[in-house]
Amino acid sequence: MKKILKGYRSLFREMLNISNDASFLSPPANLIFLIAICGIIGLLRNSFSIWLHVLPGFYSFHPDMIWTMFIFPVQLCLFPSALLHWLLQLMGYRQFDVKSIYGLSFHLQILHLIIPFLDWLGYRLGMPWAYTLGTDIIRTHWYTNLLHFTPGVIVGWWITGYMIAKVLRVHFGIHWWPLVLASLTTFLVILVPTYFLFPTFNTLFNKAFGLWYWYPQDYFVDSPTWFLHWGYGTYFGITSVIGLVYYLKRRSEDSI
Repeated sequence: MKKILKGYRSLFREMLNISNDASFLSPPANLIFLIAICGIIGLLRNSFSIWLHVLPGFYSFHPDMIWTMFIFPVQLCLFPSALLHWLLQLMGYRQFDVKSIYGLSFHLQILHLIIPFLDWLGYRLGMPWAYTLGTDIIRTHWYTNLLHFTPGVIVGWWITGYMIAKVLRVHFGIHWWPLVLASLTTFLVILVPTYFLFPTFNTLFNKAFGLWYWYPQDYFVDSPTWFLHWGYGTYFGITSVIGLVYYLKRRSEDSI
């Protein structure tokens, strides 16, 4: 745990351009510990959001939301890291250490803990709970074109983008063109399913496993609290496994 805290301190020093030992580039050696830490961070974010009344009706202590919020930071640690590393490998950066990008991604998940407080602060200052993009909003059980970002989430994404670009450029010498192309592609692959396709994941899961008939309320018409998010969390779980398998495979090949 002392090593993890040292990595967080190193990460924040890097954000502020203060010299550090770059220990934030080292992920936990024990992958169960990595998953547990990320999951706990997600559960704390859920709890803080409920306590601060952030987006009432979305965050809850229902089992489906607990699962979704537990696995979300795990997915954001494992899956984007795999995709970003794979893309950079395709662009010719064969010696790029897989552990480094996973270490950076792991430590960046701590930002989840400040998001609810930034949301609350913004609301207290007169900002809306969330910002939307576009005026012609389409909402169905299968799709939504509503980009729904809270102030805290916006700040979290900006910090994440800044840190990834800085670390790839300064610490690993990735040129700007492949850096931007790989990072933007990774961002879009994460953005679209997470913010636009979540109704599809939930609807497919509910129909496949019968929950649609147990809770027939329409999320967009009746009661949002009854719209189960098992499919949303399952998507995060499946992509987490993909990221984990990639990491284990690359780590094994690098040790040969």
